Amino acid sequence: MSSYASLVTSTVTDMVPMATSTAPSAPNVSQVIAAQAATQISMDVAAPRDLLLACTALVVLCAALAHHRFLARLFASASPTRSTQAERVVGGGDLRQGWVLRRRCDFIASQPLSPPPHIVPVLAHVPFTSSLYAAPLAWLPQPFASRLTLAPLYLIIGYLLFVAFTLVWRSDLNPTTKVSGYGYDFARTGFVATSQIPVVIALGMRGNVVGLCVGKGYEKLKVFHKLVGRVIFLAATVHAAAFFRKWSAAGMTATYSAKPFVVAGIVAWVSVIVIAVSSLPWCRRYAYKTFEVCHIVGVLGLLVGLAFHVDEAIPYCVAAAALYAVSVVASLTKTHLAQAEMTALQGSQTTIIRVPSLTTGWRAGQHVRLRIPGLGRKALFEAHPFTIASAPDGEVGLVLMCKVAGDWTRTLHTMVSHAANVEDSHVRMTVVLEGPFGGLGNTLAPSFSSVVLVAGGSGISHALALAHDLIQRAPSGVVRARTVDVVWLVRTEAAARDIMPTLVGLADDARAAEHAARDAQRALPAALRVTVHVTRCPTSSPLTLLPCDEKDHTSSPVDSSKPLSSVRAMPGRPDLVQAIHGIVDETLGRMGRDMNQPQGVLVTACGPTSMVDSVRDAVRCVPTWKRRAVGNVELEEEYFGF
Repeated sequence: MSSYASLVTSTVTDMVPMATSTAPSAPNVSQVIAAQAATQISMDVAAPRDLLLACTALVVLCAALAHHRFLARLFASASPTRSTQAERVVGGGDLRQGWVLRRRCDFIASQPLSPPPHIVPVLAHVPFTSSLYAAPLAWLPQPFASRLTLAPLYLIIGYLLFVAFTLVWRSDLNPTTKVSGYGYDFARTGFVATSQIPVVIALGMRGNVVGLCVGKGYEKLKVFHKLVGRVIFLAATVHAAAFFRKWSAAGMTATYSAKPFVVAGIVAWVSVIVIAVSSLPWCRRYAYKTFEVCHIVGVLGLLVGLAFHVDEAIPYCVAAAALYAVSVVASLTKTHLAQAEMTALQGSQTTIIRVPSLTTGWRAGQHVRLRIPGLGRKALFEAHPFTIASAPDGEVGLVLMCKVAGDWTRTLHTMVSHAANVEDSHVRMTVVLEGPFGGLGNTLAPSFSSVVLVAGGSGISHALALAHDLIQRAPSGVVRARTVDVVWLVRTEAAARDIMPTLVGLADDARAAEHAARDAQRALPAALRVTVHVTRCPTSSPLTLLPCDEKDHTSSPVDSSKPLSSVRAMPGRPDLVQAIHGIVDETLGRMGRDMNQPQGVLVTACGPTSMVDSVRDAVRCVPTWKRRAVGNVELEEEYFGF
């Protein structure tokens, strides 16, 4: 293990003859060469450190843009225990939720609550806000197509500019001469790659420090993790290839390849290659366990190899190892061993997993990683993410909906189906749950005037959790929204039939709360309006998903004599543009009649990529004047898989 300065000195001595002639100027030239070499060394070490500071500045900028929403969430999470029974306190911040699954409910205030403050994002005040939802790279052919919108693209462009500037600023790649100490500056790329290792570790772990600062889940930061990883791969490859070419031209490849610091560097470079190759889409899709093992082994080889390569890499390796250790500890604290009740739904090919012992600790919209040891020895190490389909602090506990989508979910569904036929309708098994993760971050759904939940297929679990949470809490007054609209796109009636009783029951609860509030002459709570679209059913075909009495509950938003809660089933695909624009217009009209200022419309989309893209385009089509009048239209996206 050697410092970079000593390595450069030995390299110059071996490969560049010093000016030792009897000329009078020889000592001066030697001093100039030494000074130039020292300057180059200083720049090579300092520039990557400045790049790391620039990355930190980007994180601080993003955190500053989001800090006012975090402060609003903190304000709405203050303990109400000091308030009197008649005094309304602000609630709905949920800052105590979303960290660790627990077995007991949190403190529930008995006094009436007020909704949390609605804070419009800073970016919503800039001109052409709707353009930030544009995905300019979506038209590219695969595998170059990307659904990234402009906001993260601006961050990516800024980061790449920082990297490019760090690589080229006062970096001389020309060969060294007898009169110049500059040249052969191939170490800069190596230091750039080294400085980004803590960044890529921080962005890739589930216990995500960056996500905690900016209010985003780790799954939302995966794109930046991939970007930084590719920068490391390219910089490390250029670094290694340039030095091998340099040594080959001088005929000293064998000499240098035998030195311990070069061997350590080769180990680190090979580790980067292993990580990069195993990260290719086809490897992640068809050999995910190989991808995971290569990542773990590759990271260990990279950190150990770099630490023995040059001394200047040790601080970066220690920082990366510390971030990794913190993430592992956080994951262990979030891991629970519990007994679950499983039921196989044949029509929708879905396995319902209910854990009655875990009743709180998550926020609606978050997910957990599930392991089921009973599926086999390998299953203990195979975790799959599933969105929690139930609201916290409820009586049913934690509920997951596992739709058959691959070998693992098919094996689970088959095993539960066979066991239920032999024993009982419910199968009890031990499960390992890690989480919760993700969710809406600092976005507070109870603070909006209207909420629209769009789901496709098994994405109904995300919408169901949010709807259940809002309807369950609405009677306390903490939910500002008067309407919560669920738009569910499902292929066939058979796929929806098993879930319909849950949706109808939830709508009945919301309708009963509306009746109770009207009888007590209180403010009406949130109403739940569910619309199920059977996409593979012709528009002329009748649907049999709903009981006859449920079809009579549909009422006009203007008619105040009947509750608004209802469930409808319609054939064909919905017009999402018309649906979202209609809800925006309805919100403006309702707030105008009540002489209240609209507090925004929240739209969430969970499902296939094409459906989420359609929802994003529909939100982007809302006119700017209407967007500002309603208090902004915000979109939260959740895609199948990562």
